[in-house]
Amino acid sequence: MIEGVAAGIEAELFSGYMRLRTGWATFRHGGQDTTQRGVVLSGPGHDVVIIAALMIDPDGRPHLVFKGGDTRPARTLRGEPYVKIGSIGGRLDHVGVGSSATAVLELAEETGAEVQAGLLFPLSQAASPTMPTHSTEADQYYAAIVQFPEGVRPKGDGGGMELSELLRPIAFSARDGLMAIDRGAIGEGARARVAATRALCALGYVPALGCWRSELPERIQGRFDPLGLVTQAPAALSRAPMNLPAPSAETVVVGCHLEDEQVIDAGEGLVFRNAWASHLGPGGEVVGRPYRIQFLHVPQDLAKVVRYAKDPVYGAQVALQRRRRVPLAIKALALQAELQNGWVQPVPLDVEECWVGAGDPRAVQAELTRWAKGAALVQLGAPADASPGQSDLRYHFYAQEVGPESDLVPLAQAIRLLRQGEGDAAAECALYRLADFLGYVPELGAFAADLTGG
Repeated sequence: MIEGVAAGIEAELFSGYMRLRTGWATFRHGGQDTTQRGVVLSGPGHDVVIIAALMIDPDGRPHLVFKGGDTRPARTLRGEPYVKIGSIGGRLDHVGVGSSATAVLELAEETGAEVQAGLLFPLSQAASPTMPTHSTEADQYYAAIVQFPEGVRPKGDGGGMELSELLRPIAFSARDGLMAIDRGAIGEGARARVAATRALCALGYVPALGCWRSELPERIQGRFDPLGLVTQAPAALSRAPMNLPAPSAETVVVGCHLEDEQVIDAGEGLVFRNAWASHLGPGGEVVGRPYRIQFLHVPQDLAKVVRYAKDPVYGAQVALQRRRRVPLAIKALALQAELQNGWVQPVPLDVEECWVGAGDPRAVQAELTRWAKGAALVQLGAPADASPGQSDLRYHFYAQEVGPESDLVPLAQAIRLLRQGEGDAAAECALYRLADFLGYVPELGAFAADLTGG
């Protein structure tokens, strides 16, 4: 077992809304201590609240609601659109405002939604890191059953990044929403996938089968396992028309312009940019007012590769390993005074991980094939932003089938562990994408074809 035993901050490279520091962490394994160093990026409060907003239509089917008009300059450095559909959420940067209150505020600011009475509930036992290679940021997930008061529109947070004219709620059926995330139509794909999948599971909805737990055959209902989540009674959920507000007057934004005020070389190709950003219209005209943005440029992307096997007894199995994370060790052992949340795992569980180029997907595939020594790899959906409010890092998702191995654990058990805070959002997302690829239903511990007799 690897454990973090000591950590500290060495130097402050930048202190503003975002902070960039260098630090060290000592890990113990087999009685031996090893010290590693790295950069530590953090924002106020360190953590973020991400909300899976849902509506239940008159037919009793769940719909996922996302934020339209999400603008993120950092992702444009990877050739991604500046304006996308995004997750609903916000940083815990208001003193005295807790995570549940932040969730309510962000829903109203970014979509105009209000929470139906009592129907906001947590989906986290511990926060899930978003990019633990360089940052202390982690997500605290919530689910909310929402409604839209007549005449109310999203107003944003008052900052220049969120244009109220662009913001609007966008709804998908549960299955269509998950598919939109996985094909890259929705930004921040790893954290969006985790929030949405956890929310549907907690409500007892099985997207792979398109039904509620209560609609399953009686012989199957008793197998349903929320895998560490506290379940909510779907009977208590109010059905309502899909009364999303209509878009406001047309405002077109197609890109952004960045003007650096300060550029900091953080070593090993890492560059921190303190800049002013401007929204740009189709003719290059500035829309709205400039706003400050601070983010870390990472020269490479990360691939998450899930090693898996299909077992006739245990179903889908996967490999997990402990991975030393300097920023998380520093967060857990040296920065407790700055935190609003509790436990942090300095050496979380993870799937296989490999640094790859940030360019053409075919080049990424070639790099991974060399890394895997020619073994067959299957791509699991589109790349996903790690956390585009703080970095341009992206994750790529792949699977590699292996033979029966002693270090494999059931896929459902792996998901349970990561939901308990033992892993990061991208690793958990990779497990969900693998389950879909295999046609496996973790909550029921079986392949969909075996459950339906197909």
